[in-house]
Amino acid sequence: MAQSESDFQAGSYVLEKDIAVRHAGLIRARNKNLRVKAEQEKTVAYPWAEVHSYRIGMARYIKASGFTIQTNFSTRQAADDFVQLLDSGALSLLRYEYAPTGGYVGINGAPSLGPSSRPDLYLLHRVGEATPIEIPYSVLDGSGKKFREAVAFYVAGRPDLVKLLAAKKITIYNLETFIHAFNTHEPFLNYPMEGGQSNP
Repeated sequence: MAQSESDFQAGSYVLEKDIAVRHAGLIRARNKNLRVKAEQEKTVAYPWAEVHSYRIGMARYIKASGFTIQTNFSTRQAADDFVQLLDSGALSLLRYEYAPTGGYVGINGAPSLGPSSRPDLYLLHRVGEATPIEIPYSVLDGSGKKFREAVAFYVAGRPDLVKLLAAKKITIYNLETFIHAFNTHEPFLNYPMEGGQSNP
């Protein structure tokens, strides 16, 4: 999909050749590269293989491998694919967003829906583990038995959070707040509203 110059946003990026240095600038993510508006309005394109991580606004993106990505006619294993880092600590919550091919994007962080698009993948990655694990969920309500079982395995050390899962208070829509509560050792205070959405 073509993008205009106005799609450049304030952000920063780290290159593989020097991961100790973060560069700030106006950037935008394209299918094949990360584009940076340099001096004199020139645009520099970095292939994804040369990019270690990047941020656009408050959104953080890192590389992840080992999970399954659906393609048009088959599947493939992710290999240094970029995912959004939603929360981090002892447990990282990641989101892989499929490129839109039709339909529409759900509101308030809901998964993308439509006749030609796939729901986003949500992944949990514990410190010390080699690869993240995909969290299954129903596109109808953002939850389901498999969702609760998968998440409960990772937060088993927090009985208060396990109790909320068992009570069906947690869905994909408020999972970010839930995992943040786990990482910060704080209570979870954000409950879903009627219909499965989270309180703002």
